[in-house]
Amino acid sequence: MKKIIACIILSLVSLTFTSCSKDDDKKSGDAIEGTWKIHQTVYYFENGTEVTRNSGICSTKKDEWIFNSNNTFDGVYHEADCAPERYDTIGEWTKNNNTYTITFDGLLYKVLEFSSTKMVLEYNGSGTTYDNYDFDYFIIEFRK
Repeated sequence: MKKIIACIILSLVSLTFTSCSKDDDKKSGDAIEGTWKIHQTVYYFENGTEVTRNSGICSTKKDEWIFNSNNTFDGVYHEADCAPERYDTIGEWTKNNNTYTITFDGLLYKVLEFSSTKMVLEYNGSGTTYDNYDFDYFIIEFRK
């Protein structure tokens, strides 16, 4: 009988010191959540030319889109003096069957590529003007 009681006490003591880690209680967010820096933007124009921009107006800081858990995203853009300007809720994102839909300023962007560190979006802006040229579409590459 003493052996049975000792086994029960030993079992209870073992269970007392075994617990889940704090990380087990946290829900992991979606892979898109977080800060994505604009690596480059390529504009494709109707006259056949391409223009690649590797940065925004500030040459030392990358502009960013910050994807939030509430299916919105914010933007941080840098002016010529490299001071950051934050814009809250510039767009929305959804995920359905592992496919993302991204809407920025009311315009739908197609996701061409997505991984945990790289995202490539396309906007078909036929008839949109950039530097006095009409472009067909542009592609934005982001890095996390």
